[in-house]
Amino acid sequence: MPAGHTGPLAVVRAPAAPASGGGWRSRHGGLAAASLTVGVVLLVAVLAATSLLVFRFVTRGDDSSGAPGAGPTSVKPPATDRAAVPTTAGGTGAKATTVPASAATTVAGGCRYWATAAAGPAPGLPPSATSVPTGPSTMVIRTNYGTLSAELDAAAAPCAVYALHHLATAGYYDGSFCPRETIGPEAMVSVLQCGDPTGSGAGSPGFAYAAEHTATADFGPGTLAMATTSRPDTNGAQFLISYDDPTPAGLAAVAAHYTVIGRITGGLDVLDHLVGKGVEGGGSEGPPASEARIESITIAE
Repeated sequence: MPAGHTGPLAVVRAPAAPASGGGWRSRHGGLAAASLTVGVVLLVAVLAATSLLVFRFVTRGDDSSGAPGAGPTSVKPPATDRAAVPTTAGGTGAKATTVPASAATTVAGGCRYWATAAAGPAPGLPPSATSVPTGPSTMVIRTNYGTLSAELDAAAAPCAVYALHHLATAGYYDGSFCPRETIGPEAMVSVLQCGDPTGSGAGSPGFAYAAEHTATADFGPGTLAMATTSRPDTNGAQFLISYDDPTPAGLAAVAAHYTVIGRITGGLDVLDHLVGKGVEGGGSEGPPASEARIESITIAE
């Protein structure tokens, strides 16, 4: 996960260490260090190779293939009036959150959504309603490697699930990306972050809501959770898919900071393909080498 809880996915990281092998996730080794010898021909070759690497790095961000650039960063609301408007709307575990006094808001049942700066498509705030569904619903995630199905738990995280219904209906996730993968045990958890139309990790639908922080004793393969935003105790639109058991410290971190919304019930073999190539360039976190993408998401009760 990204470090320091500064982005949509603020994953606690352990100190950097070489990626470990084994399992069904392939690891990419680092670039081998070339021996430096004296000679004009070799020097020219090294300079040419370096130029190619620099060109690839500089042009990566706007690659038409949709591969993400740098890791997730925060979409911070404009630095305007931030008078305290505390809200604890959400599930039982929702924490008080300060909402800008000037922000447009909607209320659906016990959930409150407020406007923030959008990055990418802006489907608008979830619609107002006297109540939100609390029964189970089925989410179908069509990816470039196949289809995943999941059961969402609206009883535990009603605000998150209601927001996902709104975003999926608006087509927000159609053609979106999975911009970041983290690989344990170095990153303490193994998750794929998805649901960003911008492909940068900084995508935001233009609203946030209180994180419900559903307590969990399990964050094993198939667990679904909301990624966090730049503001404390808030959710956005991107979500995490766990694909391996976390370390004890990783489990403690996700239980304290992320809202679990459900579990993958079908297509774990597809998840294997989405994450099995590891991270671009090797290491324990970064853009997935599979260039994982979401074609569409539908949710039905």
